[in-house]
Amino acid sequence: MEEYLNTLKKVPLFSSLNEQTLKDILKITQKRKFVKGKVICCEGEPGDSMYIVLSGKAKVSLVHDYKEYILAFIEKGGFFGELSLIDGLPRSANVEAVEDCEVLAIHRGDFLRLLRQSPEISIEIMKMLSERLRSTDERVKSLAFLPVEGRILNYLVDFAQKNGVRVKNYLIIDRAPSNNEIATLCGCARETVSRVLKALKQKGVIRRNKRQYVIFPPNEVV
Repeated sequence: MEEYLNTLKKVPLFSSLNEQTLKDILKITQKRKFVKGKVICCEGEPGDSMYIVLSGKAKVSLVHDYKEYILAFIEKGGFFGELSLIDGLPRSANVEAVEDCEVLAIHRGDFLRLLRQSPEISIEIMKMLSERLRSTDERVKSLAFLPVEGRILNYLVDFAQKNGVRVKNYLIIDRAPSNNEIATLCGCARETVSRVLKALKQKGVIRRNKRQYVIFPPNEVV
């Protein structure tokens, strides 16, 4: 129980709520498990639940003309499906477990009843949606206007800020996305990613040891 409560505290949607409200949310959750390769949600299917990842890793993607476009990877403390809690509309993307996943599921009906009791949750939802909209806008601008090197570096810095650690003037990612994942997320070929990473390494912007990256943001390169 305490472990799950601590996980809820780390979810941006709930992080500013008091402990009693978090306990009320925890009461309406259900623990579920998905093995690697299992599809958790399909684009277009009815959406009636939100999921919070307790362990493992999930991939959010869209498929168009038989090509997959990865939108995000979600790991421990991350969440998805929150829009369905609000509008009840069909899923807007596919979500697949790329590792064995354990999640907390919150059903829409239970959540709406809780919202009526705790209006402060509605305020946090609006804040979270605004942040995601801004993030989407930035990504669209990046894909539209930045050269491929800038897109890849921006993605790595953003990933490191969210999932890595900062030590003095640099960012460290212990388990970075694969070149294939970076290529899909940045709208380029895998070979291009390899070439750009090699160039960034030669410029001293990144250091790399397999899946571990040490990144110097451009204005902090030493």
